[in-house]
Amino acid sequence: MRSLWVVAFVAALSAQAYAEDDHALADKLFEEAQALKQAGKTADACKKYEEALAANKNAVGTVLNVAKCNEDAGKIATAVKLYEQARDLARENKLDEHRAAAEKRLGEIQGRVPHLAIAYTERLDGMKLVIDDVVYPSDINASALPLDPGSRHLVVTAPGRLPYSTDVVLVEGKDKSVTVPALGKPVTVKKARRTVGKILTFSGAGLAVTGLVLGYLANDKYEDQFRGGLPDCMKGDPPLCNAKGNGETKTALFMGNVGTVVGITGVVAMGVGVFLWLTAPAEPTEERQLAVVPAVTNDSAGIAAVGRF
Repeated sequence: MRSLWVVAFVAALSAQAYAEDDHALADKLFEEAQALKQAGKTADACKKYEEALAANKNAVGTVLNVAKCNEDAGKIATAVKLYEQARDLARENKLDEHRAAAEKRLGEIQGRVPHLAIAYTERLDGMKLVIDDVVYPSDINASALPLDPGSRHLVVTAPGRLPYSTDVVLVEGKDKSVTVPALGKPVTVKKARRTVGKILTFSGAGLAVTGLVLGYLANDKYEDQFRGGLPDCMKGDPPLCNAKGNGETKTALFMGNVGTVVGITGVVAMGVGVFLWLTAPAEPTEERQLAVVPAVTNDSAGIAAVGRF
């Protein structure tokens, strides 16, 4: 028992020393921040205040300074939270001067905080609301959700549903509302191989036709530059063009390249689709599900089937 008491006593002393070291570090950082502030280096001072607050989260003076930094940066909602924290800490520690300072700032800026009201078209189990990487309960009273002014990114998710995301711009002193539509379900295709083959065949045919049309229009546009009484280009190797003809021929060549990529994608999709369609075995009695999604990049366009078949 005595040895256990000694171990506990040593551990308590170590914890106290660690806490004192944190306080000492916080005081040092706070003094450095004050010096930077006096020198007019506000941005550097604010960084030091934040470091000091991380070392000692209960330092009322540091909380007040970090709150002021956020207020000056336009982060009004964040500043209000920090002023409220400083007020409560000052009240607990009977620091009347600090409490009065926090209450004064709260009275002056609380009305500038914008609030976002969120209405849900459909409530789902496991739904999550994320605003700027901060997760909120989906059943939160969103009509009273204070946020910093500026562009806020909102994402709503739920198990088995597609996420909904939008950007909302909030203005100081003005409330705003947003309605979240019913979250969509993933697009699925049942009885996979034969159906996917048909989809790829007809989709590929559409892309191939689109590629041919683009190629025809591009060629016609290119040849137009050599037609007429005063053509913009003269045939040669390479052709000679004025400024207008040069621009038009470049546009035509670009259209032709796009048409080629789209056409080749379509032909490949048709070939894969026909193969899957004609070689598909008899459909099993059990249902299989595939997700069919567009596959578009800067250089190609097509369709991807994801699943098991």
